[in-house]
Amino acid sequence: SSAEPVQKPIHFRAHARVALDAQGVPQQVDVDPKLPAVIRDVIAQRVTQWRFEPARVGDQPRAGATTVFLDACAVPSANGDMRLAVDYGWNGPGYADGRYFHPAPRYPVDAAKRGAEGDFRVVLQVGADGRATVENIEARKGQLRLFDQALRTWVATLRYVPEEIEGAPVVTRVAIPVD
Repeated sequence: SSAEPVQKPIHFRAHARVALDAQGVPQQVDVDPKLPAVIRDVIAQRVTQWRFEPARVGDQPRAGATTVFLDACAVPSANGDMRLAVDYGWNGPGYADGRYFHPAPRYPVDAAKRGAEGDFRVVLQVGADGRATVENIEARKGQLRLFDQALRTWVATLRYVPEEIEGAPVVTRVAIPVD
């Protein structure tokens, strides 16, 4: 009835560290501990049903670990329960500070003074130590020279939880759009 309060869906993001066997089958799913236990359990159950392309060394599949980023939506039901939908976002190295997205780079003062805008694709390597280094910066729109140093400084501050192959951290290539 119109007198009843409207229950709105709750959209949120989550992440989980997933250990995979050599066939890409999740063996262990550790969901963000900041989430309530009931939500963590549902997410872990769902991710355990998924299959991933396994890590490879040469042509040989290997066991590994990655961080999976998820979109989720909790919908309250009339009886007080919640229905939860979980969807794959992407996977790769996790953020060392537990974030769901990388922090935004600082806008360069010179670019701001000129009213300049840019759209870039920053390709970086996440080292086995979790530190990021710039591999390439591609300008899709705007002048790279106004943004280059700010983007490089930003990448140098990023810290990750590296992906693993057979228990050892590995270098991973990541592309990040920056607008």
